[in-house]
Amino acid sequence: RGVYVIWRRSAPYPSFTNFDAPDRGACVINRSRTNTPLQALTLLNDPAYVEIGVGLAKRLATKGLNSDMTDRERIAYAFRLCVARAAKPVEVDHLTKVFEQELKYFQDHPQAAQKLIAADDRPEGVGASRMAAWLYVANILLNLDETITKG
Repeated sequence: RGVYVIWRRSAPYPSFTNFDAPDRGACVINRSRTNTPLQALTLLNDPAYVEIGVGLAKRLATKGLNSDMTDRERIAYAFRLCVARAAKPVEVDHLTKVFEQELKYFQDHPQAAQKLIAADDRPEGVGASRMAAWLYVANILLNLDETITKG
């Protein structure tokens, strides 16, 4: 995810450090793997990962917009995009429930949705509430252990 990141030896990119990237001083055949709370904080707060989440949310919100594609089908599609396998029905059920809960919350609190999703990040025909709910689903999928370490 950091192909175009400027690499400074004196100040490495925090995301690389948190995810055990080698220091480029020597060739490394196998990278060590750790699991720390800093990784979770990076995935939730690093601007690059927030941008990735917004991009996935836009893709989901506009997928099949002019067809009869359901939210469950969008969630199954998102799951396949993120973890490269078909989602189990229980996984789709859980993510659908999360989506519906967040959508209801943001419909009841439109200011929160507008604060979360900038106007530039809202595709035409998709309201701020739906975009914000899709962002929650995108963040869940992008933060799965299966997405991060097993891909």
